[in-house]
Parts: sequence; structure tokens; C-alpha cells
Amino acid sequence: MVNFITVIASFMGVCPSVGQLIMDSLTLSDDALARLRSHWEEEPTDDASFEPKLTVTSMRQKDGLCDPSVAQFAGYFDARPKKSYFFWFFESRHDPENDPTVMWLTGGPGCSSQLALLGENGPCSVNKAGTGTIPNEYSWNNRSNVFWVDQPPGTGFSKGQYDYDEDGVAEDMYWFLVHLFTEHPEYNRKFYITGESYA
Repeated sequence: MVNFITVIASFMGVCPSVGQLIMDSLTLSDDALARLRSHWEEEPTDDASFEPKLTVTSMRQKDGLCDPSVAQFAGYFDARPKKSYFFWFFESRHDPENDPTVMWLTGGPGCSSQLALLGENGPCSVNKAGTGTIPNEYSWNNRSNVFWVDQPPGTGFSKGQYDYDEDGVAEDMYWFLVHLFTEHPEYNRKFYITGESYA
């Protein structure tokens, strides 16, 4: 059995800024944001006129797609010109106003988090015929608001210019969280980052 502290220590060695976020494991306080911001003083840009943005598409509940019982949205975070991260969010089935927020990252690197959403810990699984979805009664959104992010670019539905090291991905994820919690402050509360393999 793997010791949780060993996992966190490994994360701190490979990607200190994300490891520190895990250690904080609560609402992004001013102190936590300041620690991360010290690494990245201003938003990354390859083009002076480019502004990072979060593009959210409200999901229509067509034929009960995945979990029609809760609010859900999906979209892209445009981190830089020619770089967009795809994410899919589901509110908690229990108490969305008070339950924690969780970001799920599938590892690899290069494995889509939508695989976990649709086959492991998400609110639904693809049915055997591949024609629809069936509910997952053990979903992580039973007791938390969860979003699954495809990262790095080129993974799943995320697209654009590749990152070549952990620092590039960590910086993009930092700005993704800043924009997500700025546009959706209702989910900026006790917060966890989790995943599998090389998340």
C-alpha cells in the first residue's frame, strides 16, 4: 500500500507548485494564491494582444446525457494563443452549495480525464452498446463538485501547442483555476486536486 505522504512528497519533487496546492487542500486562500503567483507574475502570452479566457458551454440535457439530475457545464480554457484545455464539470448530487470542489487529472501524461469521467469515477458510464450512458451510483460527484480536465494540450479534447515540461502544464493549470474560480466563485471553497498515475 502506498503511503499518502510519500505520494505528496513525490509530487512536491516533480511539480512543487501543484504539490503545494494539494498540501493546502482547501479553498485557495490569499496566501496559497500569492505563493503560486510568485512563480508567474503575469499571465503567459505569446502575443501581446491575447487575453486568456474561459469559454463555458452549458450542456443541454439531451436524452439524459450522463447525469441530468445536476447542473453541468463543459468548455475550454484558452491558456495561450493556440492552446486550449477541455474540461467537463458536474455539481454534487448531495449539497452543491457546501460540498468541496475537486479537480480530477488522469495521468500518462497524455491520458484523457474523460476516460475516468465515463468509465471510472464520473457520474455515468457508456452503456455496452455504446449508444448512451448509464448512471454511476459510486460517482465522486455524490459528495463533491467535480471537474475533469484533459491535460496537457493534445490530450483528449484539449488542443493546441504542446507543453514540454511540468512547469508549463502547472502554469496553465494555475491560470485555469484562477479563471474558473473568478468566473464561478460559488465553487471556490474547500478544494482538492487528485488523479491517477502521472496526474
